[in-house]
Amino acid sequence: AWGHSGATLRVDVRTASEAPVSIELVERGLAVTPGIEVAVPDARPWSAEDPQLYTLRVSTPQEVVHVRIGFRSIAIVDGVFTVNGAPVQLRGVNRHEHHPDFGRAVPRETLELDLLLMKRANVNAIRTAHYPPHSDLLDLADALGFWVIDECDLETHGFGDVGWRENPTDDEAWEAALRDRAARMVERDKNHPSIIMWSLGNEAGTGRNLAVMAAEIRGRDATRPLHYEGDQACRDVDVWSRMYAPHDQVEAIGQGLEPPLGDDPWVTLRPDDDAEALHERRGRMPFVLCEYVHAMGTGPGGMTEYQELFDRYPRLMGGFVWEWLEHGIHRPLPDGGTGTFYGGDFGEPVHDGNFVIDGLVAADRTPRAQLADLAAVFTPVVLDVDAEAGVLRLRSRLDHTDTSRYQLSWRVASADSSVDADGLDDDGVTQGRSGVFAHRPVPPRGTAEIPLPPPLLAHVRTPGLVVTVEASESDSAVPGMAGLVVSRAQVVTVA
Repeated sequence: AWGHSGATLRVDVRTASEAPVSIELVERGLAVTPGIEVAVPDARPWSAEDPQLYTLRVSTPQEVVHVRIGFRSIAIVDGVFTVNGAPVQLRGVNRHEHHPDFGRAVPRETLELDLLLMKRANVNAIRTAHYPPHSDLLDLADALGFWVIDECDLETHGFGDVGWRENPTDDEAWEAALRDRAARMVERDKNHPSIIMWSLGNEAGTGRNLAVMAAEIRGRDATRPLHYEGDQACRDVDVWSRMYAPHDQVEAIGQGLEPPLGDDPWVTLRPDDDAEALHERRGRMPFVLCEYVHAMGTGPGGMTEYQELFDRYPRLMGGFVWEWLEHGIHRPLPDGGTGTFYGGDFGEPVHDGNFVIDGLVAADRTPRAQLADLAAVFTPVVLDVDAEAGVLRLRSRLDHTDTSRYQLSWRVASADSSVDADGLDDDGVTQGRSGVFAHRPVPPRGTAEIPLPPPLLAHVRTPGLVVTVEASESDSAVPGMAGLVVSRAQVVTVA
């Protein structure tokens, strides 16, 4: 855990034998007694922006296991979701396990490619739609830095077509099976610092077994809040979640002006529900859009407006785009080569057509055009050049780190693409075509006004030029990220 006094570590061990167990935090040479909390001096907390990991060596006479761990704590404070005491905003995607050649068996190198592409697109969060992923993905999320909602493998979507009659989520005969699914998810994944919420499942209606699963999870891990979008009354969860709520509804929720539960068309109350008490409880919860824009075709649209709301209202945690990846399947083409096939291409009479071709990247991980738009909307630093005031305004969306990781640079070109800016002979222009800003690091969620250097100031006031300002990764432990442009602003001066 991480708190005001720093990092603390407690290791609980269950064994099937009486063999002695020894535990060591390798980087500190610190011996740990099972069941006893110990302070860890000079440790850094884990966050998606600074994914500091440590190695725990667990040894018995027969076996030695190394576990990568991180120190962090989660709390909901006045309706705001926080990690390590700081509010967190999720700029995320929903991700399925899929490979165009191997189906659900996704090689580790493809998992890593997914996460590196996400990093390059300024994505900081993943919802594991709609089941726990391969554990390698969580190892990579720990190391590269992502916030993760780990979702239990529960979906009974088809029962909605029969009015949820005999739905397993509300059937006592399914209690043991659903309890077991929840327990196995937690026990396998509980030591991953990247996981900040457990999800009870997806589109499985409501019923008695949600409370059973919630109790099972809380009994095994009380450190992470619970999520489930289907629980609109928020009886069994800690975070209020919606799918595809329009902008005006999201803004009302951000303001705490959502309608009472009894008037909310998304909520089905039970006869024994205390609607007023549930409404008050829900009103104290953070709000997340577990799905909120659809990447199919020319989508997703409306992202900028959603992001402005996330930035404006602390209660809004952010959201997850549907979806990261298309589910096409590779097949040989008659004339050679390989094509991508989907619903209806295999002669099947019942299918969803191209509805699985709805991702930010294709099945082979080729980025779609909309990924570039998402990267611009999800930028961790917002830049704005004010030519009249002669300043660059910078607003940080980072939650735990300052902007020292980014280099600010500028360049100039002619507004007429047929003319090389180097050919211009105005004295204010020929003094320089590019440069960097010297600036003090801006703290998390901070703002700054940075004076434009004299050559740049001359350019932004010279007609017929395009001035581009960029923030790029100056150094990064993540492969391929050094030099990556994460934010861009432009000024086109009128001739």
